[in-house]
Amino acid sequence: MGANRHQVSGGAAVAGTVRTQTTQAQPDGFFTLGRRDDHWWLVTSDGKPFFSLGLNHIDPASLHYPENSHRWRDKDDGSTERWLRESVAPNRRQWAFHTVGWV
Repeated sequence: MGANRHQVSGGAAVAGTVRTQTTQAQPDGFFTLGRRDDHWWLVTSDGKPFFSLGLNHIDPASLHYPENSHRWRDKDDGSTERWLRESVAPNRRQWAFHTVGWV
C-alpha cells in the first residue's frame, strides 16, 4: 500500500482523525483507491471517501446500425460531440450521475 491519508472530520468543537490508507505512494491531487475500517473506497484528491454514481461506458456505435442510423443522422447530424452534448450530458445530469468511466 502507498501513503496514509489523514482527514479531519467533525465540527470546530469536536474534531477527529480518520485514517485512510491509499494504493498510491503520492496520492495528493489524484482520485485513488483507499481502505478505511476494512472497506475499500474511491478517495477524492483531498482524501475523502467518494461514492461514484455514473456510467461506465458511453459509445454511439449502436447509433450507426441500420435501424438507428436515421436517428444518428437526423438528430445528431452524425456528430459524436453533438450526441454527447445534447443527449448524453442532459440525461447524465437528470439522472444525477457525476462520473463517466469511458467515452
